[in-house]
Amino acid sequence: MAESSSEQEALLAAFSAALASSRPSLLCKPRPPDFTLDDLRESLAELAATTPTTTTTPATTTTTTAATTAAAVAALLQDCGKRCSLPGLGFEDPGWTAAVQRVSEVPWAGLIHGEPAVLLHFPARAAFEARAEGRETLWAFHGTPFENVWSLLNFGFVNAAQVTPGLGRTGADRSAFGRGIYLSTDPALAATYARASKPLPGNLGCWICLLVCQVAKGPMVTVGGQGAAPADQHGFAPRDAAHELPQDYIVVEDTDSVSIRGMLFWRRPGTAKEEGSSVEMWLCLVVLLGVILYTMCTRTQPARYL
Repeated sequence: MAESSSEQEALLAAFSAALASSRPSLLCKPRPPDFTLDDLRESLAELAATTPTTTTTPATTTTTTAATTAAAVAALLQDCGKRCSLPGLGFEDPGWTAAVQRVSEVPWAGLIHGEPAVLLHFPARAAFEARAEGRETLWAFHGTPFENVWSLLNFGFVNAAQVTPGLGRTGADRSAFGRGIYLSTDPALAATYARASKPLPGNLGCWICLLVCQVAKGPMVTVGGQGAAPADQHGFAPRDAAHELPQDYIVVEDTDSVSIRGMLFWRRPGTAKEEGSSVEMWLCLVVLLGVILYTMCTRTQPARYL
């Protein structure tokens, strides 16, 4: 169970971001039944106020509906938290211990916003363990817009290779090297895809998440610079364009060949003023990107991959 208040806050932030997204009916799953999306939004202030690490002042008036909804959401978060930590990790999951060591060696201060505030751990899925039997496994990172985190936390990479409308996740544009689940052995590369949330309700601030995943190598898994493994007893065929995948990239086409084993969360305060500054920063980045693209396109021999 997620025992610390910081873990509870991370779960609440993930739920809040999904609810505040442009497609809440798809991304905010699971959610308490029998409540409208507006009811859920109204309950967020009360939920944030009851989270010990937030500085929100509780509302002076609370409707019965808001209180009931908040209790239902709190129960959902608690149930979700039960899957986020295991006792005796160093003994029951030695592979994860190695992953934590890898995470601790990353210079996060130069990549995101210092050390992660929260680290959630998940056991490997049974389907992944079956697929990984007899195969070499490796650890990789996956960056995603924060609004996708709640869905990923609860459903994993289900149908993520096709980015189906039923899940509503953003990221369909990540198919430059073929369709699949994109990961990287380089945390700096994965971090470029980890888009921060907007300032969330209840003074929750802005959040960023990076997923730590375990990958079972095989014919439906392409590792940049190595290509795909040959077909095996399961009859899976390798990717046709395996040799084109750049170094540090991994593309997984078989969802059972990858399992989310951990989530790294970063939190920073977020205000309306800061959000405005963020818009200005993005405008500057767009201008800079335009200059870079213009320079690349006017070369005699343009880069193969943009």
